[in-house]
Amino acid sequence: MTVSSDLSRGRDGRPSRARPFGACLRRLGAAMALAIVAAAGSAAPAGAVQTFSGEALMNGVKIGHDACLKIERTVWVEAFGEGFCVRYYVGGNPRGRSAAVFFPGDAFGFDERGKIAPDPGYLTQAPEFVDAAVRVWSQRLNVPVIFFGRLGMHGSSGWHGDRRTALEVAVTRAALDAIKAREGVTGYHLVGQSGGGILVAAALAARSDVGCAMIGSAPLSFPVFAKTYGITIRKDGRRAHYDAVPDAAAIAARTKGMPPEAPGRAVGRGCS
Repeated sequence: MTVSSDLSRGRDGRPSRARPFGACLRRLGAAMALAIVAAAGSAAPAGAVQTFSGEALMNGVKIGHDACLKIERTVWVEAFGEGFCVRYYVGGNPRGRSAAVFFPGDAFGFDERGKIAPDPGYLTQAPEFVDAAVRVWSQRLNVPVIFFGRLGMHGSSGWHGDRRTALEVAVTRAALDAIKAREGVTGYHLVGQSGGGILVAAALAARSDVGCAMIGSAPLSFPVFAKTYGITIRKDGRRAHYDAVPDAAAIAARTKGMPPEAPGRAVGRGCS
């Protein structure tokens, strides 16, 4: 398995090199949101689709088991005694192949008064636009691409306020298992931006079927992140903040035998 992160660069600021597939996954992480925005402008006439709801993002979404089964490309999973409907979007045919999974960043931003509000870009997105984006990137990468709907985002149930928590990690891990079984994929390549990058780290610590992993601008040491932004760390229960550092040993054990490389460089064979 290969792990790559763009969190560290050389002192000269130059980006480190990557093998071809790793470079492609970096482009996927950097451009998926742009592709969705572009699709919003060209995939359908104004008013023809329903964009994601800011109210649902702020207050949470509840979807029952039976209702979940009626929605295209969803899996029902349980975590901490509660059921969740996880929506995902697929470009290409993943059956019998490894698929690249993209975890988007957080969708909360700040309004002009400095209060938490939906990110304006998120409110321009819709299922049809995400579908268009994954189809484009599957064709460009020549690999199946899955866009993962995080808690309370992009059609998945739950509350986005539970982002970066033990609950989100548990739901994500269970959903990846369920998607693999349903779609018949043989393994994953994982790409995560910002808060989505945390989920890549969490998946790496628990899975043995990851070929290549790319983490972009993610707060992998949550205590450092919390101190920087004045966040009170929750340590217990389902809303405990997830910190990737304690899982570093488990991740390292899964990459044992790979040649050591400078941070930011794709290593081994997984990203070739």
